[in-house]
Amino acid sequence: MIATSCMLLSKFYVQVMEKNSPLTDEHLYFGFLGTLLWLLGNLIHIILNRPPEQFQGGSKNMNAFLGLDYYATFLLGIAHLAFPQVVLLKLFRYTAIDGLHTHTTRLLGTMLIASALLSQAAREFTYDKDKQAVLLGRVLIPVLQLFVILYHHAALEALTVHQVLWMCGTLVGPALLNATLGIFMNPVKPPRGDKKYD
Repeated sequence: MIATSCMLLSKFYVQVMEKNSPLTDEHLYFGFLGTLLWLLGNLIHIILNRPPEQFQGGSKNMNAFLGLDYYATFLLGIAHLAFPQVVLLKLFRYTAIDGLHTHTTRLLGTMLIASALLSQAAREFTYDKDKQAVLLGRVLIPVLQLFVILYHHAALEALTVHQVLWMCGTLVGPALLNATLGIFMNPVKPPRGDKKYD
């Protein structure tokens, strides 16, 4: 699924950057649609054929939220790392993009990928309390990002409403919503007989 999703990202990049190409329509219908159907087929196959002993410990619901966080954050990191121009063009439509913007966007992409790998590794943790700690970290980072974004918009007037909405909708919102739902829908009780969590 990760490889197919990365293919979709690259096809989206071609679609955005080559708007006047004569191959754009064929690329959209055959390349993009075919890859999307392939991704949906893989997803259905994974859901229908998941082995029951896949999870080492903890609740399956918590693992599902961590898996979704891994998938979404990893793809967002790949987009920032591989296609910084598209991300910056969507964010700063009327500003000249230089090497510093591109480099900073790629650095953000590597941070997102590292965070995604942590979410994937957390699925193997034995205790739900440890998994919840990872999700709490995934809540804290977007909240801090949201504070910085709103401060730049309200106090410094450095960001427009469009830029704030774009950043909240892509960078902050999905991770914050998924992690918050994962925490509140899976209340953690300490395991019995473990003094570590008493």
